[in-house]
Amino acid sequence: MVNSSNFRDKIITEISIKYVWDGSLHSALISVNDQNGKEQSFRLNGLLEFSIYDDFGTMQISQVKLVNIADQIYLSLDPFEELNDVADYDKDNIWFQFTSIEVC
Repeated sequence: MVNSSNFRDKIITEISIKYVWDGSLHSALISVNDQNGKEQSFRLNGLLEFSIYDDFGTMQISQVKLVNIADQIYLSLDPFEELNDVADYDKDNIWFQFTSIEVC
């Protein structure tokens, strides 16, 4: 099962968005490296919304928020407030809302 520790203290190496308009089956692929250089990739299926703002001020993901909201999942890789269970669409810098996540 994927949880916030799969992303915390890792370095983002890739974020790509796949648009599938027929059936609205959009997805995102996020790849991260750990401190030993081992890469791991995750597919966010049923992508509903996303927002990415990054000033490239730091390499490592130091805070992560992964929250279940009804039948959806909210993932923020740079949350304004990591410890609450609120999807903060206006203050979180890199966030995705989707229906399922899998390790690739």
